[in-house]
Amino acid sequence: MIGIENCPFCARISAGDYDGSWLGAVHFEPLNPVTPGHRLFVTRGHEGPLENPYDHEPDALRVRAERGMRPNKARGLDAVLPLFYVWRREERITEPFNLILNAGAEASQTIEHLHMHYLPRRADDDLVLPWTNQGTAEWGRRDG
Repeated sequence: MIGIENCPFCARISAGDYDGSWLGAVHFEPLNPVTPGHRLFVTRGHEGPLENPYDHEPDALRVRAERGMRPNKARGLDAVLPLFYVWRREERITEPFNLILNAGAEASQTIEHLHMHYLPRRADDDLVLPWTNQGTAEWGRRDG
């Protein structure tokens, strides 16, 4: 799995190569989209999807959580999901879609930077989910 040293998402974000941002996340089209309109929603800072959100500022975040308060900075899914919601609303997206978040190598994650795939779906798009490089007959029969 690609880590922080060679992270293509960090490189794109540092270069300002994204289409929009809100709070702690950005969105852009991937280099190799699997359907027309495929987008990635990515945390602005490098973090893995399996990170404990309380590891970075354990005391302050834990106290805020215990009091039912949100963290001061949106991180992880707290950043990615609101950006998706805002983008979808602004773009008036009403078509069928999949949202995919792979968390860990065993779940087909290849870049260790929290990101979520938005895949618009059409009846004739021929995309079989889950998409994987393994291509076994068993996986080919699954419909997601």
